[in-house]
Amino acid sequence: MAGNDSHSTSFQKASNNIYPDLTRDKEGQWKGPFCFIQAADTQLGLIDSWNNVREDMQGWGKEIELSKKAIAAANRMSPKPRFFVVCGDMVNAFPWEKYNDPQVKDFKDVFKELDPTIPLVCVCGNHDIGDKPTEDSIKKYRNNFGDDFFTFWVGGKVTSGTADKIILFV
Repeated sequence: MAGNDSHSTSFQKASNNIYPDLTRDKEGQWKGPFCFIQAADTQLGLIDSWNNVREDMQGWGKEIELSKKAIAAANRMSPKPRFFVVCGDMVNAFPWEKYNDPQVKDFKDVFKELDPTIPLVCVCGNHDIGDKPTEDSIKKYRNNFGDDFFTFWVGGKVTSGTADKIILFV
Protein backbone atom coordinates (compact mmCIF):
# COMPACT_ATOMS: atom_id res chain seq x y z
CA MET A 1 0.00 0.00 0.00
CA ALA A 2 1.33 3.44 -0.87
CA GLY A 3 1.77 6.04 1.79
CA ASN A 4 3.52 6.37 5.07
CA ASP A 5 4.86 3.31 6.79
CA SER A 6 3.82 3.07 10.42
CA HIS A 7 7.48 3.35 11.42
CA SER A 8 8.28 6.78 10.02
CA THR A 9 6.87 9.97 8.63
CA SER A 10 9.56 10.12 5.91
CA PHE A 11 9.47 6.44 4.90
CA GLN A 12 7.11 5.75 2.05
CA LYS A 13 6.65 2.70 -0.10
CA ALA A 14 6.47 2.63 -3.87
CA SER A 15 3.19 1.14 -5.00
CA ASN A 16 1.95 0.33 -8.51
CA ASN A 17 5.51 1.13 -9.67
CA ILE A 18 5.14 4.77 -8.58
CA TYR A 19 6.70 6.49 -5.60
CA PRO A 20 4.08 8.50 -3.66
CA ASP A 21 4.59 12.27 -3.34
CA LEU A 22 7.20 12.18 -6.11
CA THR A 23 4.73 11.91 -8.98
CA ARG A 24 4.69 13.62 -12.35
CA ASP A 25 1.72 15.72 -11.23
CA LYS A 26 3.63 17.06 -8.22
CA GLU A 27 7.20 17.05 -9.55
CA GLY A 28 6.89 17.10 -13.34
CA GLN A 29 8.04 20.71 -13.72
CA TRP A 30 11.52 22.16 -13.30
CA LYS A 31 11.66 24.32 -10.18
CA GLY A 32 15.38 25.05 -10.12
CA PRO A 33 18.52 23.23 -9.04
CA PHE A 34 18.30 20.54 -6.41
CA CYS A 35 20.50 18.01 -4.67
CA PHE A 36 19.87 14.52 -3.36
CA ILE A 37 21.76 11.99 -1.28
CA GLN A 38 22.70 8.60 -2.63
CA ALA A 39 23.79 5.98 -0.13
CA ALA A 40 24.31 2.26 -0.50
CA ASP A 41 24.92 -0.71 1.70
CA THR A 42 23.78 0.56 5.06
CA GLN A 43 23.83 -3.21 5.51
CA LEU A 44 23.00 -3.46 9.21
CA GLY A 45 24.94 -6.48 10.52
CA LEU A 46 27.75 -6.53 7.96
CA ILE A 47 30.62 -5.46 10.21
CA ASP A 48 30.22 -8.24 12.78
CA SER A 49 29.49 -10.81 10.07
CA TRP A 50 32.58 -9.71 8.09
CA ASN A 51 34.70 -9.91 11.25
CA ASN A 52 33.50 -13.47 11.94
CA VAL A 53 31.78 -12.59 15.21
CA ARG A 54 29.84 -15.65 16.43
CA GLU A 55 26.30 -15.48 15.10
CA ASP A 56 24.75 -15.43 18.57
CA MET A 57 26.96 -12.43 19.46
CA GLN A 58 26.41 -10.38 16.28
CA GLY A 59 24.95 -6.92 16.38
CA TRP A 60 24.67 -3.92 14.11
CA GLY A 61 25.23 -0.98 16.42
CA LYS A 62 28.20 0.29 14.39
CA GLU A 63 26.12 0.43 11.20
CA ILE A 64 23.31 2.18 13.08
CA GLU A 65 25.79 4.78 14.35
CA LEU A 66 27.13 5.40 10.84
CA SER A 67 23.60 5.65 9.40
CA LYS A 68 22.64 8.15 12.12
CA LYS A 69 25.64 10.30 11.20
CA ALA A 70 24.58 10.32 7.54
CA ILE A 71 21.00 11.18 8.51
CA ALA A 72 22.13 13.99 10.82
CA ALA A 73 24.28 15.43 8.02
CA ALA A 74 21.33 15.28 5.61
CA ASN A 75 19.07 16.96 8.15
CA ARG A 76 21.55 19.86 8.57
CA MET A 77 21.84 20.54 4.85
CA SER A 78 20.51 23.79 3.44
CA PRO A 79 18.81 23.59 1.12
CA LYS A 80 17.42 20.20 2.08
CA PRO A 81 18.05 17.28 -0.29
CA ARG A 82 15.00 16.51 -2.45
CA PHE A 83 15.32 12.82 -1.50
CA PHE A 84 17.64 10.35 0.23
CA VAL A 85 18.07 7.09 -1.67
CA VAL A 86 19.59 3.90 -0.29
CA CYS A 87 20.66 1.79 -3.26
CA GLY A 88 20.35 -1.67 -1.88
CA ASP A 89 21.46 -3.85 0.96
CA MET A 90 19.62 -1.98 3.68
CA VAL A 91 20.35 -4.99 5.91
CA ASN A 92 22.94 -7.76 5.86
CA ALA A 93 20.76 -10.77 6.70
CA PHE A 94 19.03 -12.32 3.70
CA PRO A 95 15.20 -12.45 3.90
CA TRP A 96 15.16 -16.02 5.22
CA GLU A 97 17.93 -15.55 7.80
CA LYS A 98 17.57 -15.19 11.56
CA TYR A 99 18.41 -11.48 11.89
CA ASN A 100 16.53 -10.14 8.86
CA ASP A 101 13.37 -9.05 10.69
CA PRO A 102 15.15 -7.23 13.56
CA GLN A 103 17.59 -5.61 11.11
CA VAL A 104 14.72 -4.33 8.94
CA LYS A 105 12.94 -3.01 12.05
CA ASP A 106 16.10 -1.23 13.21
CA PHE A 107 16.71 0.20 9.72
CA LYS A 108 13.23 1.72 9.75
CA ASP A 109 13.64 2.95 13.32
CA VAL A 110 16.96 4.65 12.48
CA PHE A 111 15.50 6.36 9.45
CA LYS A 112 12.71 7.84 11.58
CA GLU A 113 15.33 10.46 12.37
CA LEU A 114 15.47 11.63 8.75
CA ASP A 115 13.76 15.00 8.35
CA PRO A 116 10.20 14.16 7.20
CA THR A 117 10.54 16.67 4.33
CA ILE A 118 13.27 14.45 2.82
CA PRO A 119 11.66 11.36 1.29
CA LEU A 120 13.54 8.12 1.86
CA VAL A 121 13.68 6.00 -1.30
CA CYS A 122 14.78 2.37 -0.90
CA VAL A 123 16.04 0.29 -3.82
CA CYS A 124 16.46 -3.45 -3.32
CA GLY A 125 19.86 -5.12 -3.26
CA ASN A 126 20.87 -8.76 -3.21
CA HIS A 127 20.78 -8.89 0.61
CA ASP A 128 17.23 -7.53 0.53
CA ILE A 129 15.81 -10.05 -1.97
CA GLY A 130 18.50 -12.73 -2.32
CA ASP A 131 21.10 -13.51 -4.97
CA LYS A 132 18.39 -15.52 -6.73
CA PRO A 133 15.17 -13.77 -5.74
CA THR A 134 12.21 -15.99 -4.97
CA GLU A 135 8.54 -15.20 -4.88
CA ASP A 136 8.73 -15.20 -1.07
CA SER A 137 11.79 -12.94 -0.86
CA ILE A 138 10.27 -10.41 -3.25
CA LYS A 139 6.97 -10.51 -1.37
CA LYS A 140 8.79 -9.87 1.91
CA TYR A 141 10.75 -6.99 0.37
CA ARG A 142 7.58 -5.41 -1.01
CA ASN A 143 5.88 -5.74 2.36
CA ASN A 144 8.83 -4.06 4.12
CA PHE A 145 9.94 -1.48 1.55
CA GLY A 146 7.44 -1.29 -1.32
CA ASP A 147 7.77 -2.19 -4.99
CA ASP A 148 11.08 -3.59 -6.20
CA PHE A 149 10.80 -1.51 -9.40
CA PHE A 150 9.35 1.99 -9.58
CA THR A 151 9.54 5.41 -11.15
CA PHE A 152 9.51 8.78 -9.50
CA TRP A 153 9.81 12.41 -10.56
CA VAL A 154 11.89 15.20 -9.04
CA GLY A 155 12.26 18.67 -10.51
CA GLY A 156 10.90 17.69 -13.90
CA LYS A 157 13.19 14.67 -14.20
CA VAL A 158 11.97 11.10 -14.24
CA THR A 159 13.93 8.59 -12.20
CA SER A 160 13.76 4.82 -12.20
CA GLY A 161 14.76 2.50 -9.37
CA THR A 162 15.40 -1.21 -9.55
CA ALA A 163 17.78 -3.72 -7.92
CA ASP A 164 20.81 -1.70 -6.76
CA LYS A 165 20.25 1.04 -9.36
CA ILE A 166 18.79 4.50 -9.61
CA ILE A 167 18.74 6.02 -13.07
CA LEU A 168 18.11 9.76 -13.41
CA PHE A 169 16.95 10.68 -16.88
CA VAL A 170 17.98 14.20 -17.89
